[in-house]
Amino acid sequence: MTEHARPVETPGNQAGGPRQLVTRALSVLLCLFTLAQVNYPQLSPQSQLAVFLLLGLVICFLNVPVHPTVKDHPVARASDVVLALLAVVCCGWIIVQTEPLFESLWQGGSTLGNRA
Repeated sequence: MTEHARPVETPGNQAGGPRQLVTRALSVLLCLFTLAQVNYPQLSPQSQLAVFLLLGLVICFLNVPVHPTVKDHPVARASDVVLALLAVVCCGWIIVQTEPLFESLWQGGSTLGNRA
């Protein structure tokens, strides 16, 4: 594994730290989501991919710093959180624009796939 891909131990990422707890919870959620959607699909394919991508990106952004040399700098760690929040916004938009549950929020009255 290269230096850039290795998770970094920071004060918030220590065993039992907040980042570690969120990472474990999201990892378990990702596994359960994958098992549930493979065996009992409830979401459209685009929404399935968006949720899978969302969970994976947030896990990565919370564990791998922008660059190893700035792993302990608060601004660099904050940028990781900002990237995770941007992933939530982007993937959430895909889910909202695809799922019939949110039909009242669709732009133009049709799903994202039908508008493309």
